[in-house]
Amino acid sequence: MSVKTERKCPVCGMTYFADQTRLRHGRQTTCSRTCSYTLRAGKLSKIRTYQCAVCGHEVLRSPAQVKSRFVFCSRKCHYLGRSLGFVSRVVKQSYNVSEEGRTAWREAAKRRKGVPLKEPITWTCEVCGKRCSITRGQMAPARKLRFCSHECANKALRGVGSPAWRGGHPEYYGPDWRPLQRHARKLDGYKCQRCGISQKDLGRALDVHHIEPVSSFSQVNDANRIENVVSLCHDCHMIVEWNGIDFTLPDRCNGVCPSARRAVILVSPSKSV
Repeated sequence: MSVKTERKCPVCGMTYFADQTRLRHGRQTTCSRTCSYTLRAGKLSKIRTYQCAVCGHEVLRSPAQVKSRFVFCSRKCHYLGRSLGFVSRVVKQSYNVSEEGRTAWREAAKRRKGVPLKEPITWTCEVCGKRCSITRGQMAPARKLRFCSHECANKALRGVGSPAWRGGHPEYYGPDWRPLQRHARKLDGYKCQRCGISQKDLGRALDVHHIEPVSSFSQVNDANRIENVVSLCHDCHMIVEWNGIDFTLPDRCNGVCPSARRAVILVSPSKSV
């Protein structure tokens, strides 16, 4: 239940009742909206032009924004004003440092002792051969000095150089690949064999996945067998590529190499009691 308190309007002097909760949040400070607009206009009229104590740039400030006899135009000038002694830093709440934190500070200080932060570190880019240099103070702890720029790093970490490289696949799967895709989708009823979504609901053609990877065959055509492929939606295809097969394969795929079915989960039909 709200508690009303009697107040006097600071603009027109009329007495009115205001909600204490709204007053604590800076609202209902006047008797009407007209008086509120008048009060705001009066505050805006008090804005003055001040000169920055560091760079001399002119800035607009209200009386509430002026905390001392020195005014600054930016945070950078404010920090520089501290260094020049114009204002002092006021710490309202001291830092609480645990003993573990103090120990970590001491260990870090020991590692930095005797190592100049401006000592230059040079390296050669692995892609373009450019000689690069950086100071020890600018280098992040986990940074590996291999490349000169993001462009060179992207060039080097493609294909075989990528940590996620898994051998790749040929650009061309042979002349029988397209007919095999259509035949596999037809045998699977145009449904994803993992999640069951239909090709019509998906709105696009289903992917056809090689159960035993193409890279394990010497010839591409040897991998294009109907017992070695299964229809999947794109999302399930990506999951199976990385995590292995985690669903029951169609009956035609029973002759596939067991190593390719490393994560098969057999779903047995439920028996009625």
